Amino acid sequence: MEKYTKIFREKKTKNYLSFFTIALAGVFLLMACNQKLVDDEDKSQQSKPSMCQIQLAVNNTSGLARSAHPSGAFPTEWRYTAEAEEITSGTPFKASCGKVKKEKISLSVLSGKKYKITINAYKDQSAIDPIMSGSIEIEVPKNAMTLPKSQVLIRPINSPDEKGSIKLKLDFSDLNIPTFNTITSEYPSSWGSLSPAPSFTEDAPTGSKIYTLSASDVPVGTYNVKFNLINASDVIGVFYANNINVEPNRKTNSWLGCNPNTAYKVSPAEVMIRKTFCVASDGSDADDVLGTYAKPFKTVEKAVSMCTNSSVDYIIYIKDDLTHENMSSTANQAIK
Repeated sequence: MEKYTKIFREKKTKNYLSFFTIALAGVFLLMACNQKLVDDEDKSQQSKPSMCQIQLAVNNTSGLARSAHPSGAFPTEWRYTAEAEEITSGTPFKASCGKVKKEKISLSVLSGKKYKITINAYKDQSAIDPIMSGSIEIEVPKNAMTLPKSQVLIRPINSPDEKGSIKLKLDFSDLNIPTFNTITSEYPSSWGSLSPAPSFTEDAPTGSKIYTLSASDVPVGTYNVKFNLINASDVIGVFYANNINVEPNRKTNSWLGCNPNTAYKVSPAEVMIRKTFCVASDGSDADDVLGTYAKPFKTVEKAVSMCTNSSVDYIIYIKDDLTHENMSSTANQAIK
């Protein structure tokens, strides 16, 4: 009897050990499976793009030389919308912001992607059609939560019904060219100029080379202007202005880099001037003489004094009746 009892006890002990081993193995297996789920979830979270908040600001300063815009902040009643559209591969992600004040323009987008962001400006909360618009491209780094405030240049949307005005000053005092008494403007169709184009009136105090150019009731839009500097009927120089922005009910009065209502000082390099001059013994060196074939200068010195741009190859034509003997040594040296 004792023998059978001992055998039974040994088998029972072995069964307990087997059960404990199986249970322990089950616990380790469960822990391993749980850790695998945690690891998979972590990897999933890491691969999933986070959301990034983009703060946006608007301005109307194009950054191009000789551009102009109204001074001061945009009107407080204006409202702005913003839209982000993903331009990287994959399913396009879009985000938008309704009409808000300019200091509250923001978008929430997925990180790790590149977006085209467009901002439209409206005259007020109830306006349907935008009056200004602009866009930029922004690449959002992976896992970025916020970005520094990004500036978006907005420009007027062409509208014949909305009007603004222009009052700009140009200072030509650094130009060594004959006196000019008129400035005319052109808007070549190749520049995509608007129609009708602004009609400028110019004003300059007697003896001054600082001109004020004004235009009223100008249709809203962006203008590229060619200013012709005229003496009598002759064009003696040409000055180009890029991106003169006219905004609704605002006055364009600031050149890029200048204080409002101050003159832009035009350098000789910014003006296309005549490259040929004529000299004759019956000519004149008066200020109103341009050195043309019909109105030649009297002396070569006067013609040489007009050759002020070192990067330009000038030509001085001398009529047969003017010889080296009646020129000064300076003039002779200049044309050798």
